[in-house]
Amino acid sequence: MRFPSSSLVRLAFVAFALLSGLAALPSAANAVPAFQRQTGLPCESCHVGGFGPQLTPEGQEFKLSGYGAASNYSKGQPAFDARLSAMIVGDLSHTQKDQPSNAAPDYRPNDNVTIQETSLFAAGRLAPDVGMFGQLTYSGVDQALALDNLDIRFAHAFKWGGKDTIFGVSVNNNPTSQDVWNSLPGWSFPYHSPDLAMQRAASPLIAGGLEQQVVGATAYVWFNRSLYAEVGGYASPSSGFLDTFGLSRDARVGGVAPYWRLAYSGQIMHGTFSTGVFGMNARLAGDGAGNLRDRYDDLGVDATYQRQLASGQTIAVNAAYVQENTNLAASLFLGDAARKRGELDNFTADASWRKGPFGVTVGGFKSSGTADTAIYTPEPGAGSRTGRPDSAGATLQADWTPAFAKGFIIPSGALRLGGQYTAYSKFNGASNNYDGFGRNASDNNTVAVFAWMAF
Repeated sequence: MRFPSSSLVRLAFVAFALLSGLAALPSAANAVPAFQRQTGLPCESCHVGGFGPQLTPEGQEFKLSGYGAASNYSKGQPAFDARLSAMIVGDLSHTQKDQPSNAAPDYRPNDNVTIQETSLFAAGRLAPDVGMFGQLTYSGVDQALALDNLDIRFAHAFKWGGKDTIFGVSVNNNPTSQDVWNSLPGWSFPYHSPDLAMQRAASPLIAGGLEQQVVGATAYVWFNRSLYAEVGGYASPSSGFLDTFGLSRDARVGGVAPYWRLAYSGQIMHGTFSTGVFGMNARLAGDGAGNLRDRYDDLGVDATYQRQLASGQTIAVNAAYVQENTNLAASLFLGDAARKRGELDNFTADASWRKGPFGVTVGGFKSSGTADTAIYTPEPGAGSRTGRPDSAGATLQADWTPAFAKGFIIPSGALRLGGQYTAYSKFNGASNNYDGFGRNASDNNTVAVFAWMAF
């Protein structure tokens, strides 16, 4: 494995180990990562199908309460109760047609097997009303170690007008990852996808364009288990900080990027639903463009529905639409864009069914936007003949989470085995010869088989 040279990364690993090890307790037979050890509850209490990251209503409240720090889970428990967890994800991916070149250094154009990521987590209660979720990840594809998702929360529960209320502050490094509904990009389906498959050319900035490259703080109120409001902002840390923790410097935010979220949840058709709006405005600096900035204005709407049936089945539906308007003054000046203003529309939806260890999910996606022949250029595989970012397709996944509650295979953990098929009707602007070199959208159809282990 190739590690960043900075000693601070090694110190971060030591800190994670100490943080978790100080409070580590023997695991019960039905244990999966840190939060189960903290609460003593079975995993299916907080996760649909007993395996993350899809949350049940109880799991949503647990996260909003500062990972249990401000809830009944912490009553009578030690003020500090953080635990160690780990995760390993491996997969085999096959595209319908070989990619034009190797999928990544040290890999082949097709039929690749990889340990995609190995993560170490420190999670739990740090103090009364303070909890955390922290992740360090080694990427088997990039062969690099980096600080992954981080969310440190203050959450205080109280009565307001006689109604249960939580006020919280989240410090995190990935916009939308702090959200508790699985419709927003931070934790949306597919929860695992192969890194060595072909990747679409465009997605909204809020859908992962700033992940792990910014640090932000947002304040939120959760009133009467129904009304949610959140506001905050994100900024780019120094280049030295990003280099130290093995993080990308692809996007540099000028000043502070505001983020906001409103949502309402309740009961309908014997299940729970939510609907909401969210948005972010960011100005990105371009090297050599002086004071010019590229501006991204993202506005989205989302909805979810989840129902647990008496038969033990669970159905869940998530959907989100994001419209992004851009003013690319810096890129236009540098010759990296052909036009100043543009738009990108992105729609995603998924529906899942689970019973016991078995689950099936189908998800669809569609993106379309303004043509720009400087941003989207012909290139074998990854390019666009039409200069457009338009892509569309669907993903079908079937998975099995075998008897984790009885310690199957992993006495103190969980295992999910799954198969996934992604089909494209359009890729980077066209269905046929989309890249200008004879490749069709269907050539990127991908079969993936994965094993996801948490302990």
